[in-house]
Amino acid sequence: MRLCVLPFADLSVRKVNSHQRTNVCSVEETGEPAVEQDDEGLVLRARSGDQAAARALFDRYRELAYRIAYHQLGRGEEALDVVQEAFIKAFSGLARLRDPARFQAWFLRIVTNQARDFGRQVRRRDRLGLLGPGTAARGDEDAAEAAPQAMDTRTPGEQAEASELAEGLRLGLADLDEDHRQALLLVSQGGLSYREVAEVLGIPIGTVMSRLHYARRSLRDWLQKRGYL
Repeated sequence: MRLCVLPFADLSVRKVNSHQRTNVCSVEETGEPAVEQDDEGLVLRARSGDQAAARALFDRYRELAYRIAYHQLGRGEEALDVVQEAFIKAFSGLARLRDPARFQAWFLRIVTNQARDFGRQVRRRDRLGLLGPGTAARGDEDAAEAAPQAMDTRTPGEQAEASELAEGLRLGLADLDEDHRQALLLVSQGGLSYREVAEVLGIPIGTVMSRLHYARRSLRDWLQKRGYL
């Protein structure tokens, strides 16, 4: 199990037993129930050392962070590493967050930047042939483990069709360049507004709109040409 314990008494971070693996890093348990509250209130409480507030922020954003990282990288294990490092950076840097109400946009910028940097490192290793066989397969297993499970009431035919389309979407997203893929994922997976995406990526809102238009058109064309639509 890979566990990142976040003791907020001094806003420091330590990793415990990095040779073990788990699907997500976790905030240190305190025995106190998490309290439902808006991001601003949770950030202010976490800054003062409230572990329940820190855990609530972690629980609120870990799945979203994983989905965005996974769709950027296409590898489950690397996405998990990105999520862990993003939370470490975010929790360590809460004191530097100027507007606690903007935690979501600030945190997702950390996630996207971390995934971008990690992706570049992976591509360099790939080119050098340093990744052994089976890496992608391990990532797919991690993705399946991390995804929440629910009862599927569809017929086998409907399941197969949905699975095929999901695979097409994954491949089509991977075919987009990084800038357009990031913008599309923040809207489709993150549920952010155009203004929030502009804040996360540090670009004008007009650029967000043009990137989304191009990304959606390119993805639709890619799927149609290959028979997914």
